[in-house]
Amino acid sequence: MNPINNLTDLTVTEFCEVTASEAPTPGGGSISALSGALAASLAEMVANLSLPKDGSPSPEFLAIKEKANSLQSRLLILVEKDAASFDSVMAAFKLPKATEEEKQQRKEKIQKALKLASKVPLEVALVSTEIFELIPRLLEGNQNAITDAMIAAMNARNAVLGALLNARINLGSIKDDAYVKAALRNIEESEKMARESEEALLAIGYKKLSKE
Repeated sequence: MNPINNLTDLTVTEFCEVTASEAPTPGGGSISALSGALAASLAEMVANLSLPKDGSPSPEFLAIKEKANSLQSRLLILVEKDAASFDSVMAAFKLPKATEEEKQQRKEKIQKALKLASKVPLEVALVSTEIFELIPRLLEGNQNAITDAMIAAMNARNAVLGALLNARINLGSIKDDAYVKAALRNIEESEKMARESEEALLAIGYKKLSKE
């Protein structure tokens, strides 16, 4: 089984088996993107459950449903994209280095691949962050699905923080100081936002649960 091609076409069992194997991909980056996709899926489910049973219009929950579905699709693409970007890094490290010219070309391609491998998880984090915006209204929706909305928030946090860990490790090997400093500032801000967003949303959810 190829660990990179068509990851999202695998069964859950197959995906877990490939992840558990000695193959380097899928790894933490793809798992983070998948966590985000699952968070978006849960958000869409809660939106569906919050639609009026009589079929009357509910533009707000319909909009959330459509947004969540779009985020899920984007994150599933990033599951594949993260694995492919890591494969590019591995391929660059395997390039020949017998001559000075080959060494220079290898260095340049490694740096280019590492930048891509840092940009993909940053994109995962950015997309996953949008899930937090959907959850406050979902917590006001179908009250039987409060915990599903809360778990969506938890998975969105995991997606953001996990993706940013992957970005950090790739940044450690990038020689472009200006790029690294800018990326680290972005990472620190995103990490703080994800933690605070999850905490605030869970507080709302637990308060609602305590009143049941």
